[in-house]
Amino acid sequence: MKAIVAKALKNRMLKKFAGEAGLILMLRVFAAGMNYVGVICLARWLSLSDFGIYGSIMSAVGFGAVAVQFGSTLTAIRYLGEYQVHQEQGKALGIIRYSERGVLLIALVTSTVLGGACATTAWLGYFPTGYVWLLGLAVLPAFALTDVQSAVMRSFDQILPALLPKDVIWRSCIPLFAFMLFVYCPAHLRLPILLVLSALSLSVFALWQHWHLHSTLPGAIKSATPDYDQKSWWSTSIPIWLLLMSRISFRTLDVVIVALLLNPAAAGIYFAASRTSELLGFVLSSLNLIVGPNISKLYAADKKAELTQYLAVSSVVIFTPALVMFAACALFPELILSIFGSQFEDGKWVLIVMAFGQLFNAATGSVGVMLNMTGHEKINARIMITTAPFTAAAMFLFAWQFGMIGAAIAAAGGIVTWNVLLWRAARKHTEYDPSIWGTIVFSKRGFKS
Repeated sequence: MKAIVAKALKNRMLKKFAGEAGLILMLRVFAAGMNYVGVICLARWLSLSDFGIYGSIMSAVGFGAVAVQFGSTLTAIRYLGEYQVHQEQGKALGIIRYSERGVLLIALVTSTVLGGACATTAWLGYFPTGYVWLLGLAVLPAFALTDVQSAVMRSFDQILPALLPKDVIWRSCIPLFAFMLFVYCPAHLRLPILLVLSALSLSVFALWQHWHLHSTLPGAIKSATPDYDQKSWWSTSIPIWLLLMSRISFRTLDVVIVALLLNPAAAGIYFAASRTSELLGFVLSSLNLIVGPNISKLYAADKKAELTQYLAVSSVVIFTPALVMFAACALFPELILSIFGSQFEDGKWVLIVMAFGQLFNAATGSVGVMLNMTGHEKINARIMITTAPFTAAAMFLFAWQFGMIGAAIAAAGGIVTWNVLLWRAARKHTEYDPSIWGTIVFSKRGFKS
């Protein structure tokens, strides 16, 4: 396998991948580290109940951001790759403007309506934490907009400005905010002020990112007349939106369900264990930021051999660190969770089970991105939409019957199920296998030849 990878890296596109992967992994490792430090600080400096509320709010904001984007992030990447290859500058400018403006408007309306509902129910006495949720929902517009702008920038190989605003700088601010609040703020005000600071800072970063994006677009695109091919965009974005909604439900609904069925303290423990397990998948999620645009370009240019090599290298880079981290989680779960505080050690089995689900996710590689970028997004959506309701129902029933570990088993089982189905679909409907198993087969064929 090493010989195949070494040979593949002589390819120009794969050299580009290695450079981009090194940069993006460096940024994402730093961002993931700072995010994890922030979660640890919040777990120690907020009450366990407030930490559970914070985890529930941020899970809801993540789900809401995907909901208001209507698939525009992946749709923009998909079409911008084609438009660059075929020199369709007007359509490129059209999809950029359409995505940004549409997402911002929908996010503002959604956060206003939901925030008003939270405040009203809190005033009526039905939802005691409604005012805190109102402050948390203020993060939603900037959260959603930065995702869209990041997708556009990555399509133009602008990795730094795509990731710096939210993934690096904003997430790095969270531990700083937490420390300042711990030192200077009464305990009961820490969570509300943290949410306000989060919303204000991310809004500033989103504005800077917007300015940078439009000041650095290629001149041919900036000077073009926008061409809005809305019919094509919507036909692609709706199935992508449905599959992304289904996918984000695997990451967020379990935390909310635990908070509703058990209590905020249990949600805090579950949130810490779940976010720790997600470290196994950060290489996959990081590399997908560049894998998607490059798959789109290579597939559009019909460079089959180059794309096969590209997927083989990426799968090795994705799976290897995930395997190492799974071993650590399986062997030392209590030690890892004790970083948050001794009471979090109760989530050790949640960590082990969720880590296994993330390992399986890494083993299948960029299989969902492969389907999306090759025109099979509807198949991807159909699989996710079919799997998600059963997984959500299992989360509810298992959490109700078995508590935190039940929710974890249902969530991990859902991850394994949809990855198996996506992998089978990718092998059936494309010529490519982006999983680690596909790379092993590719390596054996290479050695034989």
